[in-house]
Amino acid sequence: LKNIEEDLVEQDAPVTFTLECSNTSHNPVENLAAMDILPYAEDGRESDYEGIYGVTELLMETTHCPNSDLSVYYTTQEEIRGKDASEFQAENGIWKEASRTDTGEGVLFHIPQTPQETVKAVVLAGTLAPLEMTKLTWQLQPDGNEGGDCYGNHATLFVPGLPDVVETIPVRARVIGRRLSGLAWEDSDR
Repeated sequence: LKNIEEDLVEQDAPVTFTLECSNTSHNPVENLAAMDILPYAEDGRESDYEGIYGVTELLMETTHCPNSDLSVYYTTQEEIRGKDASEFQAENGIWKEASRTDTGEGVLFHIPQTPQETVKAVVLAGTLAPLEMTKLTWQLQPDGNEGGDCYGNHATLFVPGLPDVVETIPVRARVIGRRLSGLAWEDSDR
């Protein structure tokens, strides 16, 4: 399940996305890959924005998945655009594993970035234990966006043995532009 916290955001305000994965069976889901390619111009998801954005950390809630073994990977390579989760291979050289810090209620994944190397996609990968679910939350931190801009996003999920890749419904955040104009006049007899 793919969600967005607010579908209307102020200029330069963070855009928060979540991705939830559930295993409702009594067997573990092994080799799960949930891929989220971040917004880019002409991505087919209505993304159209000015400026740049960054992603520096992702929070995975673990209160409902204490027995699962999941990691987050990221890439700064544009060649990932247009691909889906079935093409994820952690060892193919374009993916890096995010460092992690256990917070007690979740795992915080850290992604180092520079203006020259921004994250293009993230993948939640590993084993989801029986009857467990996880929720991954992250923010795009825009810089220089304008009113009317749009950030579109969706995710794909792949598990070996499933007949096809699962694709979420796209979600979008639109940037609100505000402009004040007018004329003020005071006419008084004194």
